[in-house]
Amino acid sequence: MPYSESDHSRIVSSLLASISYCSNFTNTFFSRLYPDLKLPVPHADLSGKTAIVTGANSGIGFEIARILAGMGARVVLACRDVERARLARENIVQGLKEKNMGAQLDVEELDLARFESVRKFVERWSRRESTKVDILVNNAGAIYASLSTTTDGFESQYQTNHLSPLLLTLLLLNRAFMSQDARIVNLSTGAFYSSDALTAENANGNDVMAKHKHQQGKEYGFADTMQLYGRSKGAIVVWTIALQRRLEASEKWKGVSVHVCNPCPSDSRLWLQPSVSATDPGIRFFKFLATKVISHPCEQGVIVPVWLATAPKPADASWRGMYWDRMRWQWLPAWTLEQQRQDDLWLKWCDDIKERLVD
Repeated sequence: MPYSESDHSRIVSSLLASISYCSNFTNTFFSRLYPDLKLPVPHADLSGKTAIVTGANSGIGFEIARILAGMGARVVLACRDVERARLARENIVQGLKEKNMGAQLDVEELDLARFESVRKFVERWSRRESTKVDILVNNAGAIYASLSTTTDGFESQYQTNHLSPLLLTLLLLNRAFMSQDARIVNLSTGAFYSSDALTAENANGNDVMAKHKHQQGKEYGFADTMQLYGRSKGAIVVWTIALQRRLEASEKWKGVSVHVCNPCPSDSRLWLQPSVSATDPGIRFFKFLATKVISHPCEQGVIVPVWLATAPKPADASWRGMYWDRMRWQWLPAWTLEQQRQDDLWLKWCDDIKERLVD
């Protein structure tokens, strides 16, 4: 894992992160002009492997599930809307059948806006004939243009994009369901580069909600919407690095790989969700850009996460715990590499989800 707080001075780290930020920005707006990304050939044989993909009923999650199933894995579509997930399963099965390929797909309910749903998912998992998990793709996410809190009392993006995926991951590890060489792939976005430095005080978004007097349904405006979204995606990057450090220090989990990536702007449903409805001109303009100008087919958006989940090289110890864009690891803002900050945030997040990694 090449990320280290001590490798460079803060000035050099900030300069390198600025280079990666510019690269991410350029890739976001001009990658339609680039050659398409392609998975290495031959593809991995995932026969006998089990993968969980959250938010797999549409968009990038659907395509990830389709590709992993085509490689022979048993894929579990973990989704909030079970009916849409069942329809997605039928579409994948039919598509692979037309190519004379079989498919093993299951549907499980998982609502990341509720910790209870995450814990029930893992409890049901414990009753399966085989509980082994070889690949976990934390794909599901949301963006909220108006103030919204979950039934657990947290800002909705903070819980849906960050806390619940962390809870799911820790529960699967603590229950010894993850295989010894499992891959955990977290989906973030280049928007995290715009996040302010996270602390135990601001990570939960309460400061932004306080500006709006915690009034449910009140529009944030473009700046606050993107700040909360960027923070939630920055949190994913930080916990990826922090978790990889802890796994590598454990004899039990030293073979597990954790990665985080920017899948590239895709024709997903993220910006079409009702939660993004807003009158703010900045949000409406960015929504237009995201859906009409810079988006790629989801088949392109899945290349990096599928590569991280299946290719041999990302499992190498020197490549773990990294942030990836277009199959290249990127430099990160200096604050994300501060081990004390990582540890403080880790403790805060574990307190929020009431779960800790058990060695």
